[in-house]
Amino acid sequence: MSKSGYPIYKNIKKYQLTHDFGVLLGYTCSDGMAHTKTINVFLKKLKNTNMRYALFLVIVFLAACQSSESINSLDATLNGAKTDTKLIVEGPGYSKDFTIVEGVIKDTFIIQRSGLYSFIYQRNRLQAFLEPGQAIKFEGDAKDLQTSAEFEPPHQKVWDYYKAKKDITSKYLSQRRLFGLEPNEFLASLEAGSKLVDSLLAVGDLPSELVSLEKERIQIDEKKNTYIYPLATDKKIDDLSEQFQDPLAGVDLTDEEKFIENPSYAELVSTHFNIEMNQDTSAGYEDVFLKRVSALPEGNIRNSILYGTMQYLLTPNERLDEFFTFFIEHSTNAKDIEKMKEQYDLFQSLTNGNLSPQFEYENYNGGTSALSDYRGKYVYIDVWATWCGPCI
Repeated sequence: MSKSGYPIYKNIKKYQLTHDFGVLLGYTCSDGMAHTKTINVFLKKLKNTNMRYALFLVIVFLAACQSSESINSLDATLNGAKTDTKLIVEGPGYSKDFTIVEGVIKDTFIIQRSGLYSFIYQRNRLQAFLEPGQAIKFEGDAKDLQTSAEFEPPHQKVWDYYKAKKDITSKYLSQRRLFGLEPNEFLASLEAGSKLVDSLLAVGDLPSELVSLEKERIQIDEKKNTYIYPLATDKKIDDLSEQFQDPLAGVDLTDEEKFIENPSYAELVSTHFNIEMNQDTSAGYEDVFLKRVSALPEGNIRNSILYGTMQYLLTPNERLDEFFTFFIEHSTNAKDIEKMKEQYDLFQSLTNGNLSPQFEYENYNGGTSALSDYRGKYVYIDVWATWCGPCI
């Protein structure tokens, strides 16, 4: 018996019923449609006919909260992509993984706002401006998606703009180039590149909302690079011209909505936080980070900075529990918390004193070796990637 007086199994059933209904509500409002099979199974669990009818009406009502017009469709062909690999769609406050089957994805998803969205496959990133309810279709070779991808209208014009912008950035605006220039050359390259990007916006026949976003990004990127330049080049600010004196003056670095909608603004805010943190010598890096991030207001900015850095701080060491507890207490992003919980659970098994996870691999003789073959011996594991030149 439980403390409430109910048999434990009844409590379990009661919890399961509540959980099932909660899942249904999530399906109807987040995915835009009720899952018929799941609904039928759930309704059969209810013995009371009136309750069945009432809950059915609630579910139908909630299913209607997302009309078919607000559902986006995705039709993507990635020639040569392996089955079960993922295409990630990211945008303003949105992220979802899509599983590729025989090089194809045909699926639906729901976005809450118009904006710039990225379609990420391995190291390839495509960009498009999406509106709720809009269909998007593209095809390309998985090995070189950024070069080969072709979109169906109206998204090809947007992708053409971003490819042209990438070429201009490489020639004039990349930090690798800019921070290798003398101050006057830096300013000239920054101005020339910005003007060229602005000219693309004037002739590209792009959505007006995207044009406004990109014009704002040009201004923000100029301020960001001018702000970083003295630090990246070890130039003394006092020796530089007026343009380098406090380039962030008047910039609000606390705009939660802009942080979600504008990638350049989000990068500026994060960069400013990291620079300020690295200049704080009051304690070690980890403790300075905990102090400064906890001082940020609750919201999108704190969630992003917290998750971005904690992915690297959360390792199998003596502060594992401390960092994980801190993250849970300060993050309000459910998806980030779920991912960090998975990382924490994995690293708990990797702390000093625990047995290592077992694995097998193909050795240089063409046979198979296992970690257990080397029990009692020192084992050195070199981790590298085929795309990493210095690693190879």
